[in-house]
Amino acid sequence: MRLPDYVTKRLSSYHPTLWWGSIVLLLLLAYTPRVWVLAYSDLTFDEIATFYVAHRPPGDIIRYVMGAVREHPPLYYLGISLWFKLAGVTEFAVRYPSTLISILGVAWGVRLGKRWLNREVGWWTGLLLAIMPFSIWAGRNARMYSLVLRLSLLILESWRRWIKKPDWKQGVLFLLLSLAGALTHYYLLLLWAVEGAHLLLMPKDTRRLRVPWLSVVAMSATVVGLGIAISPGIRATFLEVTNRFPLRTLRIAELKLLLMDLYLHWCHPTLLLAALAGLAATGWGWWLTWRRSRLEGTLLALW
Repeated sequence: MRLPDYVTKRLSSYHPTLWWGSIVLLLLLAYTPRVWVLAYSDLTFDEIATFYVAHRPPGDIIRYVMGAVREHPPLYYLGISLWFKLAGVTEFAVRYPSTLISILGVAWGVRLGKRWLNREVGWWTGLLLAIMPFSIWAGRNARMYSLVLRLSLLILESWRRWIKKPDWKQGVLFLLLSLAGALTHYYLLLLWAVEGAHLLLMPKDTRRLRVPWLSVVAMSATVVGLGIAISPGIRATFLEVTNRFPLRTLRIAELKLLLMDLYLHWCHPTLLLAALAGLAATGWGWWLTWRRSRLEGTLLALW
């Protein structure tokens, strides 16, 4: 059934207002569970570690991270240290940066979905980021995990833009974001493997990026390598983590727990179907993106 022309024009005239109104409601939906009674509970052990490291002067933070075993890189702690000077060190103040970063991640997810496919996909992407239990937990936790999620999205988009427009400006931006990721959480170094796999799987579309990308990885690896070389704590951390791989055994039960933890941040046999539904939605997103652009669909699946 076709709507009358005057109705179609009327709806289209309200479309921008409806779109931005829905985004505001979406951000409010994301903000509410993240900020609700944020200061109610005491700080956890890991959150106390954030305070313990970040309450120091910047130079002492770097020295501590370099000497401590199983500690994270200093970028998050340096940012929180500046925040403490502005907001104090109450439970609310310690956790609130994660809330703000998480909300920015929801907004960026809307932007990515809109640019890669369309507005509707952008809105659904933002909704999923807003309500996913792990995302909510990260947005209420005084650790770097919200920043890790945000940086992942930024690096993803920067890599995509660099492929589309392989000039030096995009390369410098990608380098800075990659270094920020490496200096926030060591696991973000795994994105180098993703980027390398993307180059191998899509050689024609990414051939102009091979040498520049290798240069960026070499510069980033040099910074990380120097940090490892002069830091006994970081060196011990890397040795401890790398000894976990490769995995000798991986059982089906462990994969089920991993899937539920990833999608729901909670593990129980009755939740497996919900986690599988999340996996199906993820696969659908890959397929929709791949139909429009094989380059971007492959990138999203690898990420």
